[in-house]
Amino acid sequence: MQFSIVIATYNRRRLLDRAIASALGQSYPCEVVVVDDCSRDDTPEWVAQLQLSLPIERRSQLVYWRNNINQGHSASVNRGVELAKGDWVKLLDDDDYLDPNCIAEFVRAIRIHDQRCGEGLRPPAALCSCQALQVDLQGHEMGHTPRTGPGLAYFIPQEDIHYGMLVEMVPFGTPVQVAFRRSAFLQARGWDSQFDTNFDDIDAWIRIAEYGDAIFLNQCLAFRTVWDGAYNRQFSFDRRFDTNWSIKQKIHGLVNERFQQQLPESHAVQSYLRLHWGLVALKHYQWFKAFSIAAPSLLSARGWGLMLRTRLNRIFHALTWTYRDTQRYLKRRLQAWIRAQSPQSLLRGGWFKLRWQQMRFRLQLARQLWQQGFPLAALFVVKTVVMRWAIALWLDPLVRWAQRAPRRRAWLLRRAARLWRWLDRDLNFLNHLDHAQRRSSPHHSSASRHSNRPYLLSDRIRNHLDRLSRLNRLSYLPPSNPLFALPAAPVSSPAQPLPPKPPMTPRLRQWIDRLRFVQARQLWHQGRWLKSLALSMPLLLSPAIWRLMWQRGGRAMRRPKVRRFVLLDLPATPGDRPHP
Repeated sequence: MQFSIVIATYNRRRLLDRAIASALGQSYPCEVVVVDDCSRDDTPEWVAQLQLSLPIERRSQLVYWRNNINQGHSASVNRGVELAKGDWVKLLDDDDYLDPNCIAEFVRAIRIHDQRCGEGLRPPAALCSCQALQVDLQGHEMGHTPRTGPGLAYFIPQEDIHYGMLVEMVPFGTPVQVAFRRSAFLQARGWDSQFDTNFDDIDAWIRIAEYGDAIFLNQCLAFRTVWDGAYNRQFSFDRRFDTNWSIKQKIHGLVNERFQQQLPESHAVQSYLRLHWGLVALKHYQWFKAFSIAAPSLLSARGWGLMLRTRLNRIFHALTWTYRDTQRYLKRRLQAWIRAQSPQSLLRGGWFKLRWQQMRFRLQLARQLWQQGFPLAALFVVKTVVMRWAIALWLDPLVRWAQRAPRRRAWLLRRAARLWRWLDRDLNFLNHLDHAQRRSSPHHSSASRHSNRPYLLSDRIRNHLDRLSRLNRLSYLPPSNPLFALPAAPVSSPAQPLPPKPPMTPRLRQWIDRLRFVQARQLWHQGRWLKSLALSMPLLLSPAIWRLMWQRGGRAMRRPKVRRFVLLDLPATPGDRPHP
Protein backbone atom coordinates (compact mmCIF):
# COMPACT_ATOMS: atom_id res chain seq x y z
CA MET A 1 0.00 0.00 0.00
CA GLN A 2 1.46 3.35 -1.06
CA PHE A 3 0.72 6.56 0.84
CA SER A 4 1.11 10.17 -0.27
CA ILE A 5 1.09 13.29 1.93
CA VAL A 6 -0.18 16.45 0.22
CA ILE A 7 0.76 19.83 1.74
CA ALA A 8 -0.86 23.02 0.40
CA THR A 9 0.94 26.21 1.43
CA TYR A 10 0.82 29.95 0.88
CA ASN A 11 3.28 32.46 2.41
CA ARG A 12 4.08 30.29 5.44
CA ARG A 13 7.66 29.21 4.86
CA ARG A 14 8.61 29.07 8.56
CA LEU A 15 5.67 26.84 9.44
CA LEU A 16 6.14 24.78 6.28
CA ASP A 17 9.57 23.67 7.52
CA ARG A 18 8.01 21.82 10.46
CA ALA A 19 5.26 20.23 8.34
CA ILE A 20 7.66 18.86 5.68
CA ALA A 21 10.05 17.57 8.35
CA SER A 22 7.26 15.60 10.02
CA ALA A 23 6.14 14.19 6.65
CA LEU A 24 9.64 13.09 5.61
CA GLY A 25 10.29 11.62 9.06
CA GLN A 26 7.50 9.03 8.93
CA SER A 27 8.41 5.48 9.95
CA TYR A 28 6.40 4.21 6.94
CA PRO A 29 7.95 5.49 3.67
CA CYS A 30 5.58 7.74 1.74
CA GLU A 31 5.56 10.37 -0.98
CA VAL A 32 5.40 14.07 -0.01
CA VAL A 33 3.73 16.48 -2.46
CA VAL A 34 4.05 20.23 -1.74
CA VAL A 35 1.71 22.55 -3.68
CA ASP A 36 2.71 26.22 -3.52
CA ASP A 37 -0.24 28.52 -4.24
CA CYS A 38 2.00 31.21 -5.77
CA SER A 39 3.64 32.30 -2.52
CA ARG A 40 5.42 35.66 -2.47
CA ASP A 41 8.08 34.67 0.07
CA ASP A 42 11.18 32.48 -0.33
CA THR A 43 9.25 29.19 -0.36
CA PRO A 44 10.40 28.05 -3.88
CA GLU A 45 14.09 28.62 -3.15
CA TRP A 46 13.86 26.95 0.25
CA VAL A 47 12.09 23.83 -1.11
CA ALA A 48 14.63 23.54 -3.96
CA GLN A 49 17.47 23.73 -1.45
CA LEU A 50 15.74 21.09 0.70
CA GLN A 51 15.48 18.72 -2.29
CA LEU A 52 19.20 19.04 -2.98
CA SER A 53 20.05 18.35 0.67
CA LEU A 54 18.24 15.00 0.59
CA PRO A 55 20.07 11.80 -0.42
CA ILE A 56 19.90 10.97 -4.10
CA GLU A 57 17.66 7.94 -3.54
CA ARG A 58 15.18 10.07 -1.53
CA ARG A 59 14.96 13.15 -3.78
CA SER A 60 12.09 11.67 -5.76
CA GLN A 61 10.18 11.31 -2.48
CA LEU A 62 9.65 15.09 -2.30
CA VAL A 63 7.55 16.56 -5.16
CA TYR A 64 7.11 20.33 -5.55
CA TRP A 65 4.48 22.15 -7.65
CA ARG A 66 3.90 25.89 -7.90
CA ASN A 67 0.71 27.48 -9.27
CA ASN A 68 1.11 30.28 -11.78
CA ILE A 69 -1.57 32.35 -10.05
CA ASN A 70 -3.19 32.20 -6.62
CA GLN A 71 -6.06 29.70 -7.08
CA GLY A 72 -7.13 29.14 -3.47
CA HIS A 73 -6.70 26.37 -0.95
CA SER A 74 -9.26 23.96 -2.45
CA ALA A 75 -7.79 24.13 -5.94
CA SER A 76 -4.29 23.55 -4.53
CA VAL A 77 -5.49 20.44 -2.67
CA ASN A 78 -7.11 19.08 -5.84
CA ARG A 79 -3.92 19.67 -7.79
CA GLY A 80 -1.84 17.92 -5.13
CA VAL A 81 -4.08 14.83 -5.16
CA GLU A 82 -3.82 14.68 -8.97
CA LEU A 83 -0.02 14.71 -8.70
CA ALA A 84 0.07 12.08 -5.92
CA LYS A 85 0.87 8.49 -6.87
CA GLY A 86 -0.24 6.76 -3.68
CA ASP A 87 -3.34 4.62 -3.22
CA TRP A 88 -4.17 6.66 -0.11
CA VAL A 89 -3.66 10.39 0.43
CA LYS A 90 -3.05 12.16 3.75
CA LEU A 91 -3.69 15.90 3.74
CA LEU A 92 -1.56 18.21 5.87
CA ASP A 93 -1.91 21.96 6.30
CA ASP A 94 1.32 23.93 6.38
CA ASP A 95 0.79 25.01 10.02
CA ASP A 96 0.19 21.43 11.29
CA TYR A 97 2.48 18.42 11.65
CA LEU A 98 2.28 14.64 12.18
CA ASP A 99 3.49 12.04 14.64
CA PRO A 100 6.32 9.82 13.26
CA ASN A 101 4.06 6.72 13.44
CA CYS A 102 0.95 8.34 11.95
CA ILE A 103 1.08 6.75 8.48
CA ALA A 104 2.19 3.37 9.89
CA GLU A 105 -0.86 3.20 12.21
CA PHE A 106 -3.15 4.25 9.35
CA VAL A 107 -1.77 1.49 7.12
CA ARG A 108 -2.16 -1.06 9.92
CA ALA A 109 -5.84 -0.22 10.49
CA ILE A 110 -6.65 -0.14 6.76
CA ARG A 111 -5.05 -3.55 6.18
CA ILE A 112 -6.98 -5.12 9.04
CA HIS A 113 -10.20 -3.66 7.64
CA ASP A 114 -9.41 -5.10 4.20
CA GLN A 115 -8.65 -8.53 5.69
CA ARG A 116 -11.80 -8.72 7.82
CA CYS A 117 -14.18 -7.11 5.35
CA GLY A 118 -12.75 -8.37 2.09
CA GLU A 119 -14.18 -10.80 -0.47
CA GLY A 120 -17.11 -8.48 -1.20
CA LEU A 121 -18.57 -8.62 2.31
CA ARG A 122 -18.26 -4.84 2.73
CA PRO A 123 -17.11 -1.97 0.53
CA PRO A 124 -13.47 -0.95 0.94
CA ALA A 125 -12.60 1.81 3.37
CA ALA A 126 -12.76 5.31 1.91
CA LEU A 127 -11.83 7.44 4.94
CA CYS A 128 -9.53 7.03 7.93
CA SER A 129 -9.38 9.51 10.81
CA CYS A 130 -7.50 9.83 14.11
CA GLN A 131 -7.42 12.05 17.17
CA ALA A 132 -5.32 15.22 17.19
CA LEU A 133 -3.51 17.21 19.86
CA GLN A 134 -4.23 20.93 19.81
CA VAL A 135 -1.03 22.94 20.25
CA ASP A 136 0.07 26.56 19.99
CA LEU A 137 2.82 27.95 17.77
CA GLN A 138 5.48 26.92 20.30
CA GLY A 139 4.20 23.33 20.41
CA HIS A 140 2.64 23.53 23.90
CA GLU A 141 -0.35 21.23 24.33
CA MET A 142 -3.71 22.97 24.74
CA GLY A 143 -6.05 19.97 24.54
CA HIS A 144 -7.06 17.13 22.26
CA THR A 145 -10.05 16.09 20.21
CA PRO A 146 -12.42 13.65 22.00
CA ARG A 147 -12.53 9.95 21.28
CA THR A 148 -15.54 8.73 19.36
CA GLY A 149 -15.67 4.96 19.80
CA PRO A 150 -14.35 1.78 21.41
CA GLY A 151 -11.00 0.08 21.28
CA LEU A 152 -7.82 1.25 19.63
CA ALA A 153 -9.41 1.38 16.16
CA TYR A 154 -12.87 0.70 14.76
CA PHE A 155 -14.88 1.31 11.62
CA ILE A 156 -18.37 2.60 10.90
CA PRO A 157 -20.38 1.13 7.99
CA GLN A 158 -20.93 3.37 5.01
CA GLU A 159 -24.71 3.44 5.45
CA ASP A 160 -24.38 4.86 9.00
CA ILE A 161 -21.84 7.62 8.38
CA HIS A 162 -24.11 10.44 7.23
CA TYR A 163 -26.56 10.05 10.10
CA GLY A 164 -23.62 10.11 12.53
CA MET A 165 -22.32 13.29 10.92
CA LEU A 166 -25.76 14.91 11.11
CA VAL A 167 -26.13 14.34 14.87
CA GLU A 168 -22.35 14.93 15.38
CA MET A 169 -21.62 11.41 16.62
CA VAL A 170 -19.08 10.89 13.82
CA PRO A 171 -16.76 13.94 13.68
CA PHE A 172 -14.03 13.39 11.10
CA GLY A 173 -12.13 16.52 12.06
CA THR A 174 -9.71 18.76 10.20
CA PRO A 175 -7.51 17.66 7.24
CA VAL A 176 -4.58 16.87 9.54
CA GLN A 177 -6.67 14.05 11.08
CA VAL A 178 -8.08 12.49 7.90
CA ALA A 179 -6.72 10.29 5.11
CA PHE A 180 -8.78 9.10 2.15
CA ARG A 181 -8.61 6.66 -0.74
CA ARG A 182 -7.44 8.51 -3.84
CA SER A 183 -9.91 6.78 -6.18
CA ALA A 184 -12.85 7.75 -3.92
CA PHE A 185 -11.60 11.36 -3.86
CA LEU A 186 -11.49 11.49 -7.67
CA GLN A 187 -14.97 9.94 -7.91
CA ALA A 188 -16.27 12.60 -5.51
CA ARG A 189 -14.71 15.29 -7.77
CA GLY A 190 -12.41 16.68 -5.11
CA TRP A 191 -12.83 19.77 -2.98
CA ASP A 192 -15.38 22.43 -3.91
CA SER A 193 -13.85 25.89 -4.34
CA GLN A 194 -17.18 27.40 -3.28
CA PHE A 195 -16.31 26.54 0.34
CA ASP A 196 -12.68 27.65 0.11
CA THR A 197 -11.11 27.23 3.64
CA ASN A 198 -14.64 27.38 5.14
CA PHE A 199 -16.01 23.84 5.64
CA ASP A 200 -14.46 22.71 2.37
CA ASP A 201 -13.00 19.67 4.13
CA ILE A 202 -16.34 18.64 5.70
CA ASP A 203 -18.04 18.98 2.32
CA ALA A 204 -15.41 16.65 0.83
CA TRP A 205 -15.80 14.06 3.62
CA ILE A 206 -19.56 13.97 2.98
CA ARG A 207 -19.10 13.08 -0.67
CA ILE A 208 -16.19 10.68 -0.16
CA ALA A 209 -18.20 8.78 2.50
CA GLU A 210 -20.59 7.60 -0.23
CA TYR A 211 -17.90 5.24 -1.57
CA GLY A 212 -16.85 3.18 1.47
CA ASP A 213 -16.57 2.67 5.22
CA ALA A 214 -14.88 5.02 7.65
CA ILE A 215 -12.08 3.94 10.01
CA PHE A 216 -11.37 5.79 13.25
CA LEU A 217 -8.24 5.50 15.39
CA ASN A 218 -8.41 6.47 19.07
CA GLN A 219 -4.82 7.67 19.04
CA CYS A 220 -3.39 11.20 18.92
CA LEU A 221 -1.29 10.90 15.75
CA ALA A 222 -1.53 14.50 14.52
CA PHE A 223 -0.84 17.99 15.88
CA ARG A 224 -3.18 20.82 15.00
CA THR A 225 -1.92 24.37 15.57
CA VAL A 226 -4.52 26.70 17.08
CA TRP A 227 -3.65 30.37 16.44
CA ASP A 228 -5.21 33.58 15.17
CA GLY A 229 -3.68 33.26 11.70
CA ALA A 230 -5.61 30.09 10.80
CA TYR A 231 -7.64 30.25 7.58
CA ASN A 232 -10.97 29.33 9.21
CA ARG A 233 -10.72 32.25 11.66
CA GLN A 234 -10.73 34.82 8.87
CA PHE A 235 -14.48 34.45 8.31
CA SER A 236 -17.24 36.05 10.34
CA PHE A 237 -19.52 33.98 12.54
CA ASP A 238 -22.50 34.78 10.30
CA ARG A 239 -20.80 33.33 7.27
CA ARG A 240 -19.59 30.29 9.19
CA PHE A 241 -23.13 29.65 10.43
CA ASP A 242 -24.60 29.96 6.92
CA THR A 243 -22.02 27.54 5.50
CA ASN A 244 -22.55 25.07 8.33
CA TRP A 245 -26.31 25.14 7.77
CA SER A 246 -25.87 24.44 4.03
CA ILE A 247 -23.57 21.52 4.91
CA LYS A 248 -26.17 20.09 7.30
CA GLN A 249 -28.84 20.35 4.62
CA LYS A 250 -26.63 18.37 2.24
CA ILE A 251 -26.06 15.68 4.90
CA HIS A 252 -29.80 15.56 5.66
CA GLY A 253 -30.52 14.44 2.10
CA LEU A 254 -27.91 11.66 2.17
CA VAL A 255 -28.98 9.89 5.37
CA ASN A 256 -29.77 6.19 4.93
CA GLU A 257 -33.44 5.18 4.89
CA ARG A 258 -33.16 3.07 8.06
CA PHE A 259 -32.61 6.30 10.06
CA GLN A 260 -35.58 8.18 8.62
CA GLN A 261 -37.74 7.67 11.72
CA GLN A 262 -34.97 8.95 14.03
CA LEU A 263 -34.04 11.88 11.80
CA PRO A 264 -34.34 15.30 13.51
CA GLU A 265 -36.39 17.92 11.73
CA SER A 266 -34.67 20.59 9.63
CA HIS A 267 -35.82 23.54 11.72
CA ALA A 268 -34.59 21.80 14.89
CA VAL A 269 -31.14 21.37 13.32
CA GLN A 270 -31.13 25.01 12.23
CA SER A 271 -32.10 26.15 15.73
CA TYR A 272 -29.35 23.99 17.21
CA LEU A 273 -26.76 25.53 14.85
CA ARG A 274 -27.88 29.04 15.75
CA LEU A 275 -27.50 28.30 19.46
CA HIS A 276 -24.14 26.63 18.88
CA TRP A 277 -22.61 29.50 16.91
CA GLY A 278 -24.14 31.98 19.33
CA LEU A 279 -22.25 30.30 22.15
CA VAL A 280 -19.06 30.25 20.07
CA ALA A 281 -19.35 33.99 19.46
CA LEU A 282 -20.07 34.48 23.15
CA LYS A 283 -16.81 32.70 24.05
CA HIS A 284 -14.95 35.22 21.88
CA TYR A 285 -16.66 38.09 23.75
CA GLN A 286 -18.68 39.25 20.71
CA TRP A 287 -21.88 39.93 22.62
CA PHE A 288 -23.88 41.66 19.88
CA LYS A 289 -22.92 39.09 17.25
CA ALA A 290 -23.85 36.21 19.58
CA PHE A 291 -27.28 37.69 20.26
CA SER A 292 -27.97 38.42 16.58
CA ILE A 293 -27.19 34.81 15.59
CA ALA A 294 -28.98 33.01 18.45
CA ALA A 295 -31.96 35.37 18.91
CA PRO A 296 -34.38 33.57 16.49
CA SER A 297 -33.83 30.27 18.37
CA LEU A 298 -33.64 31.33 22.00
CA LEU A 299 -37.18 30.07 22.61
CA SER A 300 -36.89 26.93 20.49
CA ALA A 301 -37.41 23.93 22.78
CA ARG A 302 -36.37 21.47 20.06
CA GLY A 303 -33.18 23.39 19.39
CA TRP A 304 -32.21 23.38 23.07
CA GLY A 305 -33.20 19.72 23.35
CA LEU A 306 -31.03 18.74 20.36
CA MET A 307 -28.09 20.69 21.79
CA LEU A 308 -28.47 19.07 25.21
CA ARG A 309 -28.80 15.62 23.63
CA THR A 310 -25.69 16.15 21.50
CA ARG A 311 -23.55 17.34 24.43
CA LEU A 312 -24.72 14.52 26.70
CA ASN A 313 -24.09 11.92 23.96
CA ARG A 314 -20.49 13.12 23.63
CA ILE A 315 -19.87 12.87 27.37
CA PHE A 316 -21.68 9.55 27.71
CA HIS A 317 -19.89 7.91 24.78
CA ALA A 318 -16.46 9.15 25.88
CA LEU A 319 -17.07 7.86 29.40
CA THR A 320 -18.48 4.54 28.17
CA TRP A 321 -15.63 3.71 25.80
CA THR A 322 -12.94 4.81 28.29
CA TYR A 323 -14.44 2.75 31.09
CA ARG A 324 -14.95 -0.31 28.86
CA ASP A 325 -11.41 -0.29 27.46
CA THR A 326 -9.81 0.23 30.87
CA GLN A 327 -11.89 -2.58 32.37
CA ARG A 328 -10.78 -4.91 29.57
CA TYR A 329 -7.14 -3.93 30.13
CA LEU A 330 -7.29 -4.47 33.91
CA LYS A 331 -9.11 -7.79 33.49
CA ARG A 332 -6.31 -8.95 31.22
CA ARG A 333 -3.74 -7.95 33.86
CA LEU A 334 -5.65 -9.86 36.54
CA GLN A 335 -5.77 -13.00 34.39
CA ALA A 336 -2.04 -12.70 33.67
CA TRP A 337 -1.36 -12.46 37.41
CA ILE A 338 -3.48 -15.58 38.05
CA ARG A 339 -1.58 -17.49 35.36
CA ALA A 340 1.72 -16.47 36.95
CA GLN A 341 0.65 -17.83 40.35
CA SER A 342 0.46 -21.55 41.03
CA PRO A 343 -3.04 -22.91 41.80
CA GLN A 344 -1.71 -24.58 44.96
CA SER A 345 -0.47 -21.29 46.43
CA LEU A 346 -3.79 -19.61 45.64
CA LEU A 347 -5.78 -22.40 47.27
CA ARG A 348 -3.57 -22.42 50.39
CA GLY A 349 -4.76 -19.18 51.87
CA GLY A 350 -4.28 -17.24 48.65
CA TRP A 351 -7.84 -15.95 48.43
CA PHE A 352 -6.92 -12.89 50.45
CA LYS A 353 -4.13 -12.09 47.98
CA LEU A 354 -6.53 -12.47 45.10
CA ARG A 355 -9.04 -10.16 46.77
CA TRP A 356 -6.23 -7.66 47.26
CA GLN A 357 -5.25 -7.86 43.59
CA GLN A 358 -8.86 -7.25 42.56
CA MET A 359 -9.08 -4.20 44.79
CA ARG A 360 -5.73 -2.85 43.58
CA PHE A 361 -6.65 -3.19 39.91
CA ARG A 362 -9.99 -1.49 40.45
CA LEU A 363 -8.27 1.37 42.25
CA GLN A 364 -5.99 1.74 39.24
CA LEU A 365 -9.10 1.94 37.07
CA ALA A 366 -10.47 4.70 39.30
CA ARG A 367 -7.19 6.61 39.06
CA GLN A 368 -7.17 6.43 35.26
CA LEU A 369 -10.76 7.63 35.09
CA TRP A 370 -9.88 10.54 37.40
CA GLN A 371 -6.88 11.49 35.27
CA GLN A 372 -8.93 11.38 32.07
CA GLY A 373 -11.49 13.83 33.44
CA PHE A 374 -14.28 11.62 34.80
CA PRO A 375 -14.30 12.24 38.59
CA LEU A 376 -17.85 10.99 39.17
CA ALA A 377 -17.11 7.66 37.50
CA ALA A 378 -13.89 7.34 39.52
CA LEU A 379 -15.77 7.95 42.76
CA PHE A 380 -18.35 5.35 41.72
CA VAL A 381 -15.60 2.76 41.14
CA VAL A 382 -14.05 3.56 44.54
CA LYS A 383 -17.43 3.17 46.19
CA THR A 384 -17.84 -0.23 44.47
CA VAL A 385 -14.41 -1.33 45.71
CA VAL A 386 -15.23 -0.41 49.30
CA MET A 387 -18.60 -2.14 49.08
CA ARG A 388 -17.10 -5.35 47.62
CA TRP A 389 -14.42 -5.47 50.29
CA ALA A 390 -16.88 -4.82 53.11
CA ILE A 391 -19.26 -7.53 51.87
CA ALA A 392 -16.42 -10.01 51.48
CA LEU A 393 -15.30 -9.46 55.09
CA TRP A 394 -18.63 -10.18 56.80
CA LEU A 395 -20.23 -12.52 54.27
CA ASP A 396 -17.61 -15.28 54.51
CA PRO A 397 -18.03 -16.05 58.25
CA LEU A 398 -21.80 -15.60 57.97
CA VAL A 399 -22.07 -18.20 55.22
CA ARG A 400 -19.86 -20.63 57.13
CA TRP A 401 -22.27 -20.27 60.05
CA ALA A 402 -25.24 -20.96 57.72
CA GLN A 403 -23.57 -24.06 56.28
CA ARG A 404 -23.75 -25.77 59.67
CA ALA A 405 -27.55 -25.98 59.35
CA PRO A 406 -28.36 -25.60 55.65
CA ARG A 407 -31.93 -26.82 55.96
CA ARG A 408 -32.99 -24.17 58.48
CA ARG A 409 -30.85 -21.37 57.03
CA ALA A 410 -31.52 -21.94 53.33
CA TRP A 411 -32.85 -18.37 52.93
CA LEU A 412 -29.45 -17.02 53.94
CA LEU A 413 -27.64 -19.36 51.58
CA ARG A 414 -29.87 -18.28 48.65
CA ARG A 415 -29.10 -14.60 49.13
CA ALA A 416 -25.44 -15.24 49.83
CA ALA A 417 -25.11 -17.24 46.61
CA ARG A 418 -26.30 -14.25 44.59
CA LEU A 419 -23.84 -11.94 46.35
CA TRP A 420 -20.96 -14.38 45.91
CA ARG A 421 -21.67 -14.80 42.21
CA TRP A 422 -21.45 -11.03 41.91
CA LEU A 423 -18.25 -10.86 43.95
CA ASP A 424 -16.52 -13.87 42.38
CA ARG A 425 -16.83 -13.00 38.71
CA ASP A 426 -13.06 -12.67 38.35
CA LEU A 427 -12.46 -15.92 40.28
CA ASN A 428 -14.25 -18.06 37.69
CA PHE A 429 -11.08 -18.01 35.63
CA LEU A 430 -9.19 -19.68 38.51
CA ASN A 431 -11.75 -22.48 38.69
CA HIS A 432 -11.43 -23.19 34.95
CA LEU A 433 -7.64 -23.12 35.23
CA ASP A 434 -7.62 -25.71 38.03
CA HIS A 435 -9.97 -28.08 36.16
CA ALA A 436 -7.86 -27.79 33.00
CA GLN A 437 -4.70 -28.69 34.91
CA ARG A 438 -6.42 -31.65 36.59
CA ARG A 439 -7.67 -33.01 33.27
CA SER A 440 -4.23 -32.63 31.71
CA SER A 441 -2.53 -34.58 34.54
CA PRO A 442 -1.91 -38.27 33.55
CA HIS A 443 -2.10 -39.62 37.14
CA HIS A 444 -5.63 -39.02 38.28
CA SER A 445 -8.91 -40.86 38.40
CA SER A 446 -12.47 -39.68 38.30
CA ALA A 447 -12.88 -40.36 42.03
CA SER A 448 -9.80 -38.37 43.07
CA ARG A 449 -10.74 -35.63 40.64
CA HIS A 450 -14.11 -35.11 42.31
CA SER A 451 -13.08 -35.78 45.91
CA ASN A 452 -10.73 -32.81 46.32
CA ARG A 453 -12.32 -30.41 43.89
CA PRO A 454 -11.49 -26.80 44.90
CA TYR A 455 -14.96 -25.28 44.79
CA LEU A 456 -15.57 -21.59 45.12
CA LEU A 457 -17.79 -20.58 47.99
CA SER A 458 -20.76 -20.11 45.66
CA ASP A 459 -20.34 -23.74 44.46
CA ARG A 460 -20.38 -24.95 48.07
CA ILE A 461 -23.61 -23.10 48.66
CA ARG A 462 -25.09 -24.66 45.53
CA ASN A 463 -24.10 -28.12 46.79
CA HIS A 464 -25.98 -27.59 50.07
CA LEU A 465 -29.02 -26.30 48.23
CA ASP A 466 -28.96 -29.25 45.83
CA ARG A 467 -28.86 -31.62 48.80
CA LEU A 468 -31.78 -29.75 50.33
CA SER A 469 -33.72 -29.88 47.05
CA ARG A 470 -33.34 -33.66 46.94
CA LEU A 471 -34.84 -33.88 50.43
CA ASN A 472 -37.78 -31.56 49.80
CA ARG A 473 -38.10 -32.09 46.01
CA LEU A 474 -37.64 -28.34 45.65
CA SER A 475 -34.97 -26.44 43.77
CA TYR A 476 -34.04 -23.19 45.47
CA LEU A 477 -31.77 -22.26 42.55
CA PRO A 478 -33.82 -23.17 39.43
CA PRO A 479 -32.26 -23.06 35.97
CA SER A 480 -32.80 -20.11 33.65
CA ASN A 481 -35.55 -21.96 31.76
CA PRO A 482 -38.81 -21.68 33.79
CA LEU A 483 -40.29 -24.80 32.19
CA PHE A 484 -37.67 -26.97 33.89
CA ALA A 485 -37.48 -25.17 37.21
CA LEU A 486 -39.35 -27.94 39.11
CA PRO A 487 -38.47 -31.47 37.98
CA ALA A 488 -41.37 -33.90 37.89
CA ALA A 489 -41.21 -36.97 40.13
CA PRO A 490 -41.10 -40.31 38.27
CA VAL A 491 -44.24 -42.40 38.44
CA SER A 492 -43.68 -46.16 38.13
CA SER A 493 -47.34 -47.28 38.06
CA PRO A 494 -50.82 -45.70 38.21
CA ALA A 495 -51.52 -47.40 41.51
CA GLN A 496 -48.90 -45.41 43.38
CA PRO A 497 -50.09 -42.10 44.82
CA LEU A 498 -48.75 -38.96 43.19
CA PRO A 499 -46.31 -36.87 45.23
CA PRO A 500 -47.61 -33.66 46.74
CA LYS A 501 -47.46 -30.60 44.53
CA PRO A 502 -44.34 -28.58 45.32
CA PRO A 503 -44.93 -25.12 46.77
CA MET A 504 -44.70 -21.99 44.66
CA THR A 505 -41.24 -20.40 44.94
CA PRO A 506 -40.60 -16.65 44.55
CA ARG A 507 -38.35 -17.35 41.58
CA LEU A 508 -41.05 -19.30 39.78
CA ARG A 509 -43.59 -16.59 40.58
CA GLN A 510 -41.34 -14.02 38.90
CA TRP A 511 -41.11 -16.11 35.73
CA ILE A 512 -44.88 -16.57 35.63
CA ASP A 513 -45.38 -12.80 35.99
CA ARG A 514 -42.95 -12.18 33.14
CA LEU A 515 -44.78 -14.60 30.86
CA ARG A 516 -48.10 -12.93 31.68
CA PHE A 517 -46.56 -9.54 30.93
CA VAL A 518 -45.41 -10.76 27.50
CA GLN A 519 -48.88 -12.19 26.86
CA ALA A 520 -50.45 -8.83 27.81
CA ARG A 521 -48.20 -7.05 25.30
CA GLN A 522 -49.22 -9.46 22.55
CA LEU A 523 -52.90 -8.92 23.31
CA TRP A 524 -52.38 -5.15 23.20
CA HIS A 525 -50.74 -5.34 19.75
CA GLN A 526 -53.62 -7.54 18.54
CA GLY A 527 -56.13 -4.84 19.48
CA ARG A 528 -57.64 -6.62 22.50
CA TRP A 529 -57.00 -3.73 24.88
CA LEU A 530 -59.52 -4.53 27.61
CA LYS A 531 -58.24 -8.08 28.06
CA SER A 532 -54.67 -6.81 27.97
CA LEU A 533 -55.37 -4.24 30.71
CA ALA A 534 -57.21 -6.85 32.82
CA LEU A 535 -54.19 -9.15 32.57
CA SER A 536 -51.52 -6.49 33.17
CA MET A 537 -53.08 -4.42 35.99
CA PRO A 538 -52.37 -7.02 38.73
CA LEU A 539 -48.79 -7.32 37.47
CA LEU A 540 -48.03 -3.68 38.31
CA LEU A 541 -47.60 -4.71 41.94
CA SER A 542 -44.79 -7.15 41.05
CA PRO A 543 -41.22 -5.81 41.46
CA ALA A 544 -40.00 -8.24 38.80
CA ILE A 545 -42.18 -6.55 36.16
CA TRP A 546 -40.83 -3.11 37.03
CA ARG A 547 -37.31 -4.50 36.87
CA LEU A 548 -38.03 -6.03 33.46
CA MET A 549 -39.43 -2.77 32.08
CA TRP A 550 -36.44 -0.83 33.41
CA GLN A 551 -33.96 -3.27 31.85
CA ARG A 552 -35.68 -3.22 28.46
CA GLY A 553 -36.11 0.55 28.47
CA GLY A 554 -32.53 1.16 29.60
CA ARG A 555 -31.20 -1.27 27.00
CA ALA A 556 -33.13 0.57 24.29
CA MET A 557 -31.78 3.93 25.47
CA ARG A 558 -28.20 2.62 25.62
CA ARG A 559 -28.39 1.08 22.16
CA PRO A 560 -26.08 3.13 19.89
CA LYS A 561 -27.67 4.85 16.94
CA VAL A 562 -24.58 4.32 14.81
CA ARG A 563 -23.07 0.84 14.56
CA ARG A 564 -19.42 0.61 15.56
CA PHE A 565 -17.24 -2.43 15.00
CA VAL A 566 -13.96 -2.87 16.88
CA LEU A 567 -10.97 -3.63 14.68
CA LEU A 568 -7.99 -3.69 17.03
CA ASP A 569 -7.63 -4.43 20.73
CA LEU A 570 -5.55 -2.52 23.26
CA PRO A 571 -1.90 -3.62 23.06
CA ALA A 572 -0.59 -5.71 25.94
CA THR A 573 2.42 -4.33 27.80
CA PRO A 574 5.42 -6.62 28.52
CA GLY A 575 4.40 -6.75 32.19
CA ASP A 576 1.08 -8.34 31.25
CA ARG A 577 2.62 -11.45 29.70
CA PRO A 578 2.42 -14.58 31.87
CA HIS A 579 5.59 -16.20 33.06
CA PRO A 580 6.54 -19.41 31.24
